[in-house]
Amino acid sequence: MLSVVIVTYNAKEITLKMLPELQKSLDYFKINSKKDFEVLIVDNDSTDGVLDEIKNKFNDYKFLKIIPNKINLGFSKANNLALKNLSKKSDTVLILNPDVIVEEDSIYKCYEFLYSKPKIGMVTPLILLPNNEIDIDCHRSFPTIWNAFCYFTKLEKIFGKLLPQVFGRYHMLYKDITKTHEIDACLGAFMLIPKEVGEKVSWFSEEYFLNGEDIDLCFKIKMIEGYKIYFFPKTKVFHFKGSSKGTKKISRNFGKVSEKTKNLQINSGIDAMKIFYRKFYEINNLKIVNFFVYLGMDILKKIRLITKLE
Repeated sequence: MLSVVIVTYNAKEITLKMLPELQKSLDYFKINSKKDFEVLIVDNDSTDGVLDEIKNKFNDYKFLKIIPNKINLGFSKANNLALKNLSKKSDTVLILNPDVIVEEDSIYKCYEFLYSKPKIGMVTPLILLPNNEIDIDCHRSFPTIWNAFCYFTKLEKIFGKLLPQVFGRYHMLYKDITKTHEIDACLGAFMLIPKEVGEKVSWFSEEYFLNGEDIDLCFKIKMIEGYKIYFFPKTKVFHFKGSSKGTKKISRNFGKVSEKTKNLQINSGIDAMKIFYRKFYEINNLKIVNFFVYLGMDILKKIRLITKLE
């Protein structure tokens, strides 16, 4: 059985648009795989009436299970809550954002590839933004100091295509995105994972509130001997990125987002960088290097709080 896990937070408009397309894709999956499915939606105390709308408009979706939270648990804890309530028949999990519109064949094609060879720990498809450009964060290496420095200082944007092996390493610009290949990390927007693999790494690390938990999960999966993560561009989905955050240019006008929510998103993003670096990189670097890394993160945070953009 396939279990689809979705965490919502004040993203009513796009969630209501996403669900009918998700059903079409799941019906296609069921016909072709001969496997059943379930969908678990965890709501982080939304105030936009999204749960009432889902219950009213999708009451006939018998495969749908709603888990309401009375507080905002954040992305990691909310996902883990759903993952503890999967059907006992579940063997595969799709972590899906409410702002992702899937194509009819998206889920089935990724599922078929996931089990096409041994030790695939995760598959993600080509993820496009509403303007048809690639959401480059679906195709990443891990954020080493150099990779992150090139990205945040715009060296990747300026010189990445000219010298991708030097300046474009974070988004793996030296790879052909029309071909299936191994990557280090993808987005939490669409992650197809064998349940046993997720359980081996205890799913999401709960010290992250929002952001960073997807790279952390990828890092943990790649630490399991022999397991790989694949970028699979033979099918695509569309990502209305940041619809509930308000800090992305591509979607900042898609819904109304409060200043409080924007600040929460920005603070959580920088906190996630610090958590990841502290867990996996700090011990391997000199104290003076670590000092400047954290200083850079603090400066980036101040810039983002002023511009309200990531």
